[in-house]
Amino acid sequence: WEGFQPKLYHVTTAILWDLSPWTSPGVQVRLAQLVACVAGIATLLVLRRALARWNIPPGVRLLTFSLVALNPTLIGLNAQATNDSFVILFATLALAEGCEFFRTGARRAFVVMSAAVVLAALSKGDGLVVFLAIVGTLVLAILRPDAVPGLSRGRLASLGTAFVAVVLLLTAALGSYRRNWKDTGNPFAINGERAPFPHLIERTYVYRPGVTSIVDTYFTFRLVDLLEHPTITN
Repeated sequence: WEGFQPKLYHVTTAILWDLSPWTSPGVQVRLAQLVACVAGIATLLVLRRALARWNIPPGVRLLTFSLVALNPTLIGLNAQATNDSFVILFATLALAEGCEFFRTGARRAFVVMSAAVVLAALSKGDGLVVFLAIVGTLVLAILRPDAVPGLSRGRLASLGTAFVAVVLLLTAALGSYRRNWKDTGNPFAINGERAPFPHLIERTYVYRPGVTSIVDTYFTFRLVDLLEHPTITN
C-alpha cells in the first residue's frame, strides 16, 4: 500500500533482514521497529547537540528538549515500522545544520545540511518541504548584504546553486519520484484520493486524522490534549 513512497527506510530494513540469522516474521517486525527506534534516539541526540551550540538559557534548553522528547506522537512514531522516523531524523539534522551554516558560514555545516536534505527526500516526500524552506532562506540570504558571515553574495549564490543541483539530481536518480512520474505522470502520486486543501479557519475532515485547518494545526499546540490522549488510536 505504501509502495509509492521513497525507499531509504525500506532498503535499510531489508538489508538488516538479509544480514539477520532469524527469518521469522515476528523478528523481522521487531528489527523494522528497532530501525525506527534508533532513528528516534538519533533525532534527540541531534537536537541536544544543536541546543548546546546555541546561546540560550539552560532552562529554555531543557524545556525545548523535553517538549520534543516527551511528545506522545513522536514516541508513537518511533515505535512503529514506518519511514516517518527517518524523515524526522534527517529533516531535524538538515534544519539544525542549516541554522549553523547561516549563523557561522561553516563549510562543514553546509555539506551536512545538503546531505541530510537528500536523505530526508529519499526517506519520504515530506523531506522536500525542508528543501524548499532552505532554498527560500538561501534566496533571502543572497538578497541581504553580509547575511552569512564570511560569505559574499556571489559565493552564497554559487553554494545555493550547487545545493539545488545536488539535491534535485540525487533525489531524481535515487528516489521514487522519477519512476512515479514515468508510471503515472505525477512524481508525487499516491495510492488513494488526495485530501482537500485545508481552509484557514474552518475545519475539514477526511478519511483519516491530519491537518484540519491552518489555524488549528499550525498555530496551536495542544499540550493538555496530548497528555490526555498519548496514544495513536487510528
